[in-house]
Amino acid sequence: MNDLVTRINNLSREQSLEAAKYLSASLGASADKVAKERTALQPLTEQPYANAADIEALARLLLLSAAAEPDYQVAVEKAVDGAGVRQFILGGAEIVVISSLALYALQLVITKGKAQTDEVVKITEEAGKKSVEVRKTVRYGVGSKLADILGGYFGLKK
Repeated sequence: MNDLVTRINNLSREQSLEAAKYLSASLGASADKVAKERTALQPLTEQPYANAADIEALARLLLLSAAAEPDYQVAVEKAVDGAGVRQFILGGAEIVVISSLALYALQLVITKGKAQTDEVVKITEEAGKKSVEVRKTVRYGVGSKLADILGGYFGLKK
């Protein structure tokens, strides 16, 4: 898998978007299923070129998250192998669609219960009664705009 991670990290912006598009389609994402994602990503997609780094980060987050799952590794390898083969220039509208598909596919990957989380369990006792508090933290290595969108989309905002 380390080789796959290296290959993902070495993709150009256009290649990472193309690979995310291919992987999203192979996971069942389609334009008719992504209305919620399109709305969630609006702060980025209103100006796709100005927010290209965050949209690229979303594509890479999808690819890396799926690469970490044995069930998806073959699909990620195919997506990475095919990236850049078509040699086309992505327009703003296509970037918007790809970002929505990528967010939808990321949800499919993460909701398998394999998201990287930190978990703290605290057990306290007062007046003979015990209580258990569980806190989970999910970490994203992305820009603040995309982190805010992801937090809202996955219900992690405070």
